[in-house]
Amino acid sequence: MGKKYNMLCDDIAKDIKNKCIDCKLCMNGCPMLNEYCTSPFSLFKDISVDKPLNAEIPFSCTQCGYCFNVCPSKIPLDKIFLSLRSTLCEDNKGIPPVKGYSTIKYHQKNSFSKIFTASNSLNKKFNNLFLPGCSLSSYSPELIIKTYNYLKKVYNNDIGILLKCCGNPTHSMGQKELFNKYYSLLIKDIESMGAKNIITACPSCYNTILENSKDLKAISLWEVISQNGIKDFKKAEGIETFALHDPCPTRGCPQIHEAVRDILLNLGYKYEEFSYSKDKTLCCGSGGMIGVTNKDLFKKQVLKRASMARSKIILSYCATCVNSFALSDKKTIHILDLIFYDGKEKIKYNLKPISPLKGWKNRFKCKNLILNGLKGKED
Repeated sequence: MGKKYNMLCDDIAKDIKNKCIDCKLCMNGCPMLNEYCTSPFSLFKDISVDKPLNAEIPFSCTQCGYCFNVCPSKIPLDKIFLSLRSTLCEDNKGIPPVKGYSTIKYHQKNSFSKIFTASNSLNKKFNNLFLPGCSLSSYSPELIIKTYNYLKKVYNNDIGILLKCCGNPTHSMGQKELFNKYYSLLIKDIESMGAKNIITACPSCYNTILENSKDLKAISLWEVISQNGIKDFKKAEGIETFALHDPCPTRGCPQIHEAVRDILLNLGYKYEEFSYSKDKTLCCGSGGMIGVTNKDLFKKQVLKRASMARSKIILSYCATCVNSFALSDKKTIHILDLIFYDGKEKIKYNLKPISPLKGWKNRFKCKNLILNGLKGKED
């Protein structure tokens, strides 16, 4: 660890010891804090320039924001740990000094390569653009095509589609320069299509656009569907009550929470709330890239969060969350599986996670469906 990191640890420790009242409210929902300490105060109590924080700890933060939401002193621990990640990267020539980084490097390199990116037109201009994101394209190329066809009707064909990563994984790892590089590639494509309204299916994409491009309007897909309704949908029969999980990136987005619940109400499905939901929701375990930086903690949080559901089925509107919970003993399903259910066969639940290899195959298939004019035959 370098000098900048040690000095930052010292500054943070002094600040937290002055502000933290040791109430332990953040401990109720934070997997990382429960793993390493009894409270933030105890974690930083003995930290100094000569005794910096173990580098493993910042890379075990899910960055979910639960801590800040419940903290009486409003200490932004998620941002603090992200700044520690960034400083560790700066001290290490821009590379996160953590196990699992090679997986993220591979993901980002491929996510911006021609092999896994596509648009239906980089020459035609649109006012609106659908950005489905990495996780949904890994989950189901067919759902992306169905969603885009729905949006074309809503926007009278004045909407393009761009299959490209928002760069959030590099941002989450603290790689500021690399994130700016990747994000600029996304913006270049958006600008070439002329779009100002970006409809996102991924909550991380939504936040990334919202926080980094003030000239663009980030719009959640769920708000669009809630406002415009769903025609000719078929309700699946014999469905039990779902446990509805709110993805942690939507913590500060009550309009998204209400839109999703409105959609389920209009579809006629029953759901139950987790005891921690909406702005108090807990991470599925994948936040902050800890699925690769701290796999044991990731699995522990997946099982803990899943166990909070009374229902046997967990429904979410984030493909990453859906895939994470498939590691538990619960069945999982994405809300788009319900929205575009065609009634031809029984509804399918996820009983195990989609493997990385299957995910990349799905992304490649999604690219080809887009490049072939969205005329690909569905399986």
